[in-house]
Order: sequence, then C-alpha cells, then structure tokens
Amino acid sequence: PAQIDAYLSAHYMEKLDAAALCRRFGLGKNRLYAIFRQNYGRGVAEHIRALRLEAACRLLREEQELSVAQVAERCGFSDYNYFITTFKQSTGLPPLQYRKK
Repeated sequence: PAQIDAYLSAHYMEKLDAAALCRRFGLGKNRLYAIFRQNYGRGVAEHIRALRLEAACRLLREEQELSVAQVAERCGFSDYNYFITTFKQSTGLPPLQYRKK
C-alpha cells in the first residue's frame, strides 16, 4: 500500500484506472480491488477521485489566480462538467462558492 500511495500521490493528475495500476504494480484486478477495500475502504476509482478532489480543494484555496477549469485540469479531471458535479456532491458547494468561503 505504501508504494501505491506514493504512486497515486505523484500521479493522480494523470489518466489512471484499475488496469493501469494493475500493470504498474504487477497485480491482478481482484487483488488490487482487495488492497483498496482493505486499506482505503473504497474502490480504486472512488479513491482516485477523492485524491483529485482533495487536491482541487487545496488549489481553490491556495491558487486564487487559477480558473475553475484550470483547477479541474490540474487535478486530472478531463471533463469540466463532471468536475463541477463531483465537486459539489463531495463538498456541498460548487467550486466558486467553495473558493469564496
């Protein structure tokens, strides 16, 4: 898990999915999902999304000059509308309101 944590922390902004992680760590899909459930209490995609949303919150607070679209892109969200929806579901606020708060 420590290797996975380090890798995800360094690469969350890239296109990541379970298949890519399986290849990277030489694991089968079932083993990878078991590791995630056991260590993080959630699935692979859900964990990656959570890391990206944490980064987005940090950027919205600390990098005021970045647009919401730039924040989304830097955090690995390729779809702006998906980012807005996911962010609001996670925090209860759209990104701009979150930034102002």
